[in-house]
Amino acid sequence: MIKPHPLKGPSRLKLGVFAPNADGGLAITGVPERWQARWDDNLNAAQIADRGGLDFFLPIARWKGFGGKNRVREWSFETFTWAAGLASVTERIALFMTVHVPLVHPVYAAKSLATVDHISRGRAGLNIVCGWNPKEFGMFGVPLVEKGYDQAGEWLDIMERAYASDEPFDYEGTYYKLKEVVSRPASLQAPRPVTMNAAFGEPGREFAAHNCDYLFTTFTEIADAADMWRISAQERIAPGAMSAPIRSATSSAAIRRRRPKTITNVMPSRLPTRRLSMRIWRARRSFLIRMMRQAMTVTVSALRAGQAAIP
Repeated sequence: MIKPHPLKGPSRLKLGVFAPNADGGLAITGVPERWQARWDDNLNAAQIADRGGLDFFLPIARWKGFGGKNRVREWSFETFTWAAGLASVTERIALFMTVHVPLVHPVYAAKSLATVDHISRGRAGLNIVCGWNPKEFGMFGVPLVEKGYDQAGEWLDIMERAYASDEPFDYEGTYYKLKEVVSRPASLQAPRPVTMNAAFGEPGREFAAHNCDYLFTTFTEIADAADMWRISAQERIAPGAMSAPIRSATSSAAIRRRRPKTITNVMPSRLPTRRLSMRIWRARRSFLIRMMRQAMTVTVSALRAGQAAIP
């Protein structure tokens, strides 16, 4: 049974977790309580997010990390197998995979993505990126191409044709020259799983507007969001672009640190252990909710500014 994809639901605001597969997540920090990204951490976080009604789990793709004292993001799970593992222990949350186009062949990606879509009963998603870190590409012996998003266009075209074609086909492009391509099973979602492009420059945003369901990007000023989404909407109506409206995604952060005087120090010691534990849990939950609301206020304001600018 195919389950409804959470990102295709009626709610206009979707909430999810970003970068849980890498140590530290998005925080480059040396604090002892930083996110370790061990498998049990990911497993527990995914199940909590799934039960709590969040909409998606979105990983980053890292291969080498940034070095330094903590070897930041050197520890990270490969995203196809990561998503497959989480798909078997969750029920409704969307599970994305992030792929570097030049490092993963489109025929392999088509097979892997379809596999996760079947395991998850139609909850898979694909975040398409072209890569930017020369040291990571050097580790694979693959050069960064000059027009990465042109390559991404061919890459995605091959995947969609592999799902749609009942017969093997040849492909003759600038970046891929393939013979008798076939990929079965096709994804449960048609014509392919939900796609996102994480892009921060004009070529990437143009690619997302023409080919993807979501554009994931960031900005430093809320006012910049309006121009960004207006340009994306205009690209969407250009010849050859997808017909459905493009949707926007961005990130925000809630930072929680323990206070010098912890909550256990100010609670009466006469409280029974179970009641004390519940009081601590409720206080921590309340604090996290407040932090998330503050972060989401900024994010939602930016998204509304962008949506208001789209005719």
